[in-house]
Amino acid sequence: MAVVLGVSLSACSVADIDFEGKTCSALDPCPLGWTCNGGRCSTACAYNVSNLAASWQAPNTIRWGWQTEGDLAQLARFELETVADGGVPKVWTRDDNPELGAATIRRASGLTRVLSTLTTELAPNTPYSAQLRAINSDGCVSRSSAIAVTAPGPTNPGAPVVVFDDTAAPGFSMPSSMQIVTGGGAVSNRHLEYRPDTDPQYADAGILVGFQNLRRAGLPASLIVRQATTQFSTTYLELYIRYAQGAEPGWYAESWLRTYAADGGSCDETCVFGSEPFTLPVSADGGYRRYQFPLSALKRRTDGGTFIAAQLSYGVEEVKMLGSLFTRGSVVSIDGVRIWY
Repeated sequence: MAVVLGVSLSACSVADIDFEGKTCSALDPCPLGWTCNGGRCSTACAYNVSNLAASWQAPNTIRWGWQTEGDLAQLARFELETVADGGVPKVWTRDDNPELGAATIRRASGLTRVLSTLTTELAPNTPYSAQLRAINSDGCVSRSSAIAVTAPGPTNPGAPVVVFDDTAAPGFSMPSSMQIVTGGGAVSNRHLEYRPDTDPQYADAGILVGFQNLRRAGLPASLIVRQATTQFSTTYLELYIRYAQGAEPGWYAESWLRTYAADGGSCDETCVFGSEPFTLPVSADGGYRRYQFPLSALKRRTDGGTFIAAQLSYGVEEVKMLGSLFTRGSVVSIDGVRIWY
């Protein structure tokens, strides 16, 4: 004789469960709507971070992006912790990257939310794990999930295209007040130096902060070798920058390339492809910082279109090594401007 048992199941959602005090970690995160504070789950902070991801990677530089939600006024600071496989953790703070000290920063178009940062001087061909923390003014800490990223290996370290490396490629510097100075370079004996105080743009004593583009222009179309187009996916722009004696960081900085037109002539803004904005810190120790930007990550200035190998094959007419807000009295040094492929 068959016996039928009737069982009544009542649905239970995550929202019905109290996770307060539950142990948590990067490998065992809290459920959605909860945050891991000191190894224990608690309700979300007033300002929270999520979805940390690597926007792009170069051998020694990674750009990180994330999402936020909540009351901007409640954020005290961000901290990004990175650790190489088997290495010692490095915590990136506002002392390294000033944008990590605020929820919003000043850019060319006004205040913008901080949703990205660059980490530099990483080891190539090395796995890294990373986690972002948003520390609220009341001490509550919102943590993103930990992610794993591998910095790629160098592409062809024996054959860069040199824009400036002790000597300059044919062309000219803009503005004309930017000079080649002997000594004090990052990777060579000489470097490019720009001082706002000698720039006619700052002739008005009332100008304390101004935007300037530091460029090498009039480059020969033949400068870019064929390998840089056939190996486009691993090609990147590299340069060393030292921003000394600045009264404040360069809150809006960028680098870009202008190619020739398809017919070999000069081109307008439709041929300009640039990096996403980043913050230029004031050098606290007098040293240079190395930046790398994959060419495949550059975007067309006019419409955000992707930079492709065919465009590079037209040749590079101009390299804007650095465009930024500079303060009067500062000194900008640039060296080792090269395109690696």
